[in-house]
Parts: sequence; C-alpha cells; structure tokens
Amino acid sequence: MSEDTETVLPFIVKVINDMYTRITEIGKSIENLNTKMDEFTYTITDRIVNLSEGITGIIEIITANREASFKYFSDSVMELKNEFLSIRDKSLELAKIEGKLAEKMSEAKVFLQDKMMDAEFLSLVFELKDLSNELRAITK
Repeated sequence: MSEDTETVLPFIVKVINDMYTRITEIGKSIENLNTKMDEFTYTITDRIVNLSEGITGIIEIITANREASFKYFSDSVMELKNEFLSIRDKSLELAKIEGKLAEKMSEAKVFLQDKMMDAEFLSLVFELKDLSNELRAITK
C-alpha cells in the first residue's frame, strides 16, 4: 500500500462510521417524531371526543329541560319537534366534522412525515456531495 492510501483509508472509515451514526440518529429522530405525532393526534382526537361528549351531554340536558317545559304548553308541540330535528342535524354535522377532522389530521401527519423524510434525505445527499468533494480534493 502506498503512504497516501494508508492515510486516506482511516479517514474514509471514519467518514463512513460518521455517516452510519448520522443515519442512525436520523432514524431515531424520525421514530421520535412519529411517536410525538401519534401522541399529538391522540391528544387532539381525545379532546375533540371529550368536547363532543360534553356538547352532546349539554344538548341532552337542554332537550330534556325544554321537553319538560313544553309539556305544559300544548300549543308549543310543533316548535319542540322542529328544535329537536335541528339539534339532531347539528349533532350529525358535528359527527361528520369530527370524522373529517380526524381524517385531515391523519393526512397532515403523513404529509409532515413525508416532508421530514424528504428533508433528511436531502440533508444526507448534500453531506455525501460535500464528502465527495472533499475526497476529490484530497485525491488531487
């Protein structure tokens, strides 16, 4: 082996080890990001479900109170029916919105994960390019 080869080989081994370490760190970062996104999505979904249950509970209490009050006023039966239908429609709309929100959150999570992976990949490409340029400069 020539003297240049003996000095370059440890450097190349070190660079490859550094690249492996960085790729491992990036993998761990992506796993941590996935975990945090799962926790974030679960927290948001849980809060929306709790809010929905609270609103549903409030709507049920209001409906029960109104039904009890309207019992004494026979001329308000039609008004009670219309209001109940409106509450039901709003509950159905809320359920649809919750489903769409959960779907959009899932899509956003996947989109963000893809963008993070793209950014990490580009970072690796630029690091490899810099390394290649340094190796070319050394070998000239």
